[in-house]
Amino acid sequence: GVACRMRSPTPPAVLMSGGLDSTSVAALASRSLVAAGSPRPLRTFSWVFSELPTCDEREYIEEVRQHLGTEAVYVPGDDAWPLSDLSERAPCPGRPDFNPFRRLKARLWRVARERGHTCLLSGALGDDLYHGAGSYLADLVLDLRLRQATREATDLLRHHGPVPLARQLALGLPRWALFLYRRDLARQGATWLRPEARALLPDIVAWPPSALHARRPAQHRMLLGLASADNAAGESPHASRCGVEVRLPYRDRRLVELALALPAHQLFSGGRYKVVARAAMVGLLPERVRTRTTPTPLTPLLRLGLCDRESEVVTRLLRAPESVARRHLDEAWLERAATRGLRSSAEELVRWLCVALELWHTDRTRDPGHPAVVDLAER
Repeated sequence: GVACRMRSPTPPAVLMSGGLDSTSVAALASRSLVAAGSPRPLRTFSWVFSELPTCDEREYIEEVRQHLGTEAVYVPGDDAWPLSDLSERAPCPGRPDFNPFRRLKARLWRVARERGHTCLLSGALGDDLYHGAGSYLADLVLDLRLRQATREATDLLRHHGPVPLARQLALGLPRWALFLYRRDLARQGATWLRPEARALLPDIVAWPPSALHARRPAQHRMLLGLASADNAAGESPHASRCGVEVRLPYRDRRLVELALALPAHQLFSGGRYKVVARAAMVGLLPERVRTRTTPTPLTPLLRLGLCDRESEVVTRLLRAPESVARRHLDEAWLERAATRGLRSSAEELVRWLCVALELWHTDRTRDPGHPAVVDLAER
């Protein structure tokens, strides 16, 4: 999947974080260049943070650079919080732009283009391959790996209690699996929505229909549903504006088919996801990166924008009488969102989605006289 996506009139490069997905792409791309006799090492582009150390992955990126002999280009990202580019924001007439880190990505793309690259490989959507890992205990039993299944079940019971274990065992039965998915949706709900809006949500297992007959419905829906296709294609127009094409090896059809066919215990085992990928990267990546299990979230950057630097803009947008969100969101939750009173990362993300919706709805190219747009312009 990586080698066939490196054909380009300009030298290919890799957008690389410190996680397993993008570093694996970099390892395979670097090996392909060496095999082709390229005189230049692979160049990688990564954002780094000096003021937000919990977002910074420089230590992992440096290990990969030294291990592979690549050339690492670092792009500073401390000032690229959401809403920091309102004056430069390109209109998006078709729909809201729900990516809170648009400025961060665009900056990376522009730097790559200035360095002479038009083809960029990304590790995006690698996580989507592993959404079928929930039935790993049942698949161990089906494969007659009874000793390993017993060991895994004991560890799960010891560290997480009887409920996750019971759910794992139930996932071995398709009808029970579908029932549990429904129960999970009803139990977790979308508490920020009004009851009438929540009632409009589709059943999580009802679409696409083919997922009902799949071996692992959640994985099937994640890889073959419309949301996945939208995520894969959604970045293309934004990258094109910067003069680059972003290619996604993890959307290779052969890889998707392999992930759907593998037993779940090869997706998750021993408390670790991505078992197959970790095994494939032995010797190709530094051990500290290959065995890494804790991701580095960009949530602090999101909060910096929405809760600190741009809190007044967020409050104006969410409290505006013309707010689209008010038609669907619970009033108490919306007030907490406008006053920085949210308690979870999921709610933080929903707040951003509401802000993106309001920005799109009040875009100055649509309605220059809208009060919220006037406020933003005066800012």
